[in-house]
Amino acid sequence: AEGGLDLGELLGKMQGSGMADMAASFLGDGENSSMSISNITDLLGADKIHEFASKLGLSEEQAAGGLADALPQLMDKASSGGSILDSIGGISGAIGMAGKLFGR
Repeated sequence: AEGGLDLGELLGKMQGSGMADMAASFLGDGENSSMSISNITDLLGADKIHEFASKLGLSEEQAAGGLADALPQLMDKASSGGSILDSIGGISGAIGMAGKLFGR
């Protein structure tokens, strides 16, 4: 999906950028590793963070922090008993979920 958030692609990026153990923790049934703002910025790119922040009316730091909290949960939920690719609903699904985190 154009402008979408493809969890499969993100997992591939994580595995290729030294975050494979972190990705595995999100997919497994145990405790999720925590993700830092720099992890999420490296993963998504500053332009995506900026776009996300402006859509929700947040600072980029707030948006990155929220995404760093939300992404492990999204991957965790998406990987339990379903296809990771169609369980989230793209970027709009991610924005909706993060919007709830921020009470928007």
